[in-house]
Amino acid sequence: MTAAKSARKSTRAAESVSATETPVIPLTDQPRLLVLDGHSMAFRAFFALPADKFSTATGQHTNAIHGFTSMLINLIKEQKPTHVAVAFDVSDDTTHRKAEYSEYKGGRNETPGR
Repeated sequence: MTAAKSARKSTRAAESVSATETPVIPLTDQPRLLVLDGHSMAFRAFFALPADKFSTATGQHTNAIHGFTSMLINLIKEQKPTHVAVAFDVSDDTTHRKAEYSEYKGGRNETPGR
């Protein structure tokens, strides 16, 4: 194979990284902050894993915590942050968003139950 052909093949391979491959994170001495939406991750984890397969002996469902923890560990391994922040938005009427804008979350459907 010629050098030019090899270079083109390498360029194409670098451009077509699959979603499951670990991204290349540049190594620097700069701090890296990973900020996560905790409720979004927990919601996704809850509905991604079957509750009947993830529960304690007393029947307490653990699918959300298992999925959340798995996603968090994978993100930390892939992104290699120096710091992690997970934010959870409370749903009661005492939030500053509700005080500033009374229609905050007004058009949302109820959270689906299982």
